[in-house]
Amino acid sequence: MNRRTARRTLTAGLAAGLLGSALAGVAALPAQASPATGWAAQTTAPAVRECVIEAAELRWGVKERFRNYISGSIANGEWVTGGGVSYATPQFTWPSGTGSVREDLSGGTVAFPGTIHFTGHGGLMQLDLKDPRIQFTGPTTAELVLEMAASDVEGGDLVFEPVVAATIDLAGADTGDGSSYSIEAAPVHLTEAGAAAFNNKYGDYSPGESFDALAVSLTLPGCGITVSTGTAAPPEDEPLPGGPEGQAGPEIPWAIVVLGGVAVVGIGVTTVLLLRGRTPKQ
Repeated sequence: MNRRTARRTLTAGLAAGLLGSALAGVAALPAQASPATGWAAQTTAPAVRECVIEAAELRWGVKERFRNYISGSIANGEWVTGGGVSYATPQFTWPSGTGSVREDLSGGTVAFPGTIHFTGHGGLMQLDLKDPRIQFTGPTTAELVLEMAASDVEGGDLVFEPVVAATIDLAGADTGDGSSYSIEAAPVHLTEAGAAAFNNKYGDYSPGESFDALAVSLTLPGCGITVSTGTAAPPEDEPLPGGPEGQAGPEIPWAIVVLGGVAVVGIGVTTVLLLRGRTPKQ
């Protein structure tokens, strides 16, 4: 092997070595999660705890106009309570609720055992409300579920069925230190199913109509009830991905840039040496 061939072989080997080192360095770099993925992982919310209710009370008058109709001269009727329910104008009280709710009030059910039996028109009209339940659907919203049975003025047997009778607006509830929950005069509005159930064949209630506001109080020892409708902000020392505008964007892989630069320089030097090696002597 002459000197020129040896120089070319050495130069080619140097170029291959530099390029191989650069590629090996790139391969050895750890995989980087995308900014959006990394941010989502850091802000994943912990599991919401379920809080068991120790005591609960519901107070609700159903509908003042309805009570007046039952007790008035037209229906000439009455109501009878059972299962622990009591009445003091203008509200019925269910004192022994049980159930559980999530700490953030995103779900949960509180059941209140007890019945009200309305009758009128000499017993031809009957309406029974049994075991109301409050089903939380969000921090400030809930549904009122009633077991309802009715007969029209022609008489008939009572057949109970659960009805999502109304929606409840719970905005403004007091959570105290987190181990209690209470609200007075929460607005109640009939659903379509509720209007149909209360009407049967003798009423004129319509979906969305206001019924009497209700009051509810819960005792949840050891719980941390919170009511929040806002969106959690990122930690102060954790900037949003993608710069000040908060738009996700790829991070610049500086290590790859440096290694790539080294490879380019090495290849450039090798090319010069090769060209010099091919230059004929004068």
